[in-house]
Amino acid sequence: MSSYPVYISGISSVPVSSGNIYYVIGDSEIDSDATSATAGAITYHSAGTLSKLTANVYVNTATAGPCTVKSYIAGSLGNQLLSFAAGITGFITDGADTDSISSGNTVELDVDNSDSTGTATFSSIMYLFTGSTNTVKRIASGNNELALSSASITRYIPAFGTNIASTTELYTETMLFVNGTLSNSSVVVDVNGRSHASTVVSRIGTGSGQSTGNASISITASTTGTFSDTTDSDTLANTGTTINWMVTTGTGSGTTDISSVSAEVITTDGTSVAGSCIGTQTGFPSTGKYIPFAGGTADNFSTESNCQVKAAATYVVSNASINITSNAGTTASTLQFRLNGANANNAASITASTTGFYTDASDTDSLTSTSLIDYELIRAASGTVDFVSISAKLSQPAGAPGMAHIPDAFMFGQL
Repeated sequence: MSSYPVYISGISSVPVSSGNIYYVIGDSEIDSDATSATAGAITYHSAGTLSKLTANVYVNTATAGPCTVKSYIAGSLGNQLLSFAAGITGFITDGADTDSISSGNTVELDVDNSDSTGTATFSSIMYLFTGSTNTVKRIASGNNELALSSASITRYIPAFGTNIASTTELYTETMLFVNGTLSNSSVVVDVNGRSHASTVVSRIGTGSGQSTGNASISITASTTGTFSDTTDSDTLANTGTTINWMVTTGTGSGTTDISSVSAEVITTDGTSVAGSCIGTQTGFPSTGKYIPFAGGTADNFSTESNCQVKAAATYVVSNASINITSNAGTTASTLQFRLNGANANNAASITASTTGFYTDASDTDSLTSTSLIDYELIRAASGTVDFVSISAKLSQPAGAPGMAHIPDAFMFGQL
């Protein structure tokens, strides 16, 4: 079993005297927060241990009370705690405490700003998860109330980042490069006035477009809570598998609010994944070109240190990949992996005026627990370049298979 980080990142200003707010964490976007613990919770179906809770606060205008970040396990406060005193910024890690996770436990983050005048702004929070059996990472799209109020519609949801509902499936696809399974899928519903059941299914692509996978979750009419499929799983291949979710509402009226959709990426060879997906096209910026390594890519930063995350363990990054959905660039663009404020080896080169998945399939970067990592988006000399998702492979042994471009035919089922 290997230990890998699970992130939440983006920009989140914790309100003054906020009381308790809760975040979904699963390489998720910091988008909005919930005052209900139910909305922030995702259920782990694989036992293991959480450790090294870490946060990066880059703005802290508090003048009195501290802002705290706590693990919240099975409906109660866990053992891990971070406390940012008034005015303190940068990284803080709880390197002493751990939380044991049993199958069926819910996991989330509890954040509280007790200051009456100032705010604390996070760019990332993370912890390490070590599975008791196999290598497990629970990924989730969350921290956004996805409201479905129309009858008999189909929408697509990312597997990472924000649980936005898109009418364009391509905008929700992320590519993974591991041999394993996507298992133990769950949907959290905290408001449900719909008179008929809705269904969430996995969507899997292996070279000929997306198809409906094996995971299928039925959301009972007028019922809230966690709905799961712990029986079915989908196979992931290290040659590249695209994943996302599809939700279909039933007939009738009413609104269903989905807080998160999550699943476990399980491998037996010590590899894992890191990913992010926006769910809508976002352009390469001309300024503010740094983005977090995983979780949130909707927000970009002009100051690199503000969006860096800690690796928190020793592992190798490979197969840095980006989904380019629109490209009017007159020259090549680049997704550049950054390590401790400098260009690292992983760099996906994006051909001018061409869309598709671009992957650096040859380079690797070795990290230590103190490594600071992020990406830089290097835009073409002119012309708009849009992307929707980024991912990478994490492994304990070194090695990853030259530069590869998967054309539009992959995404639109033309191969």
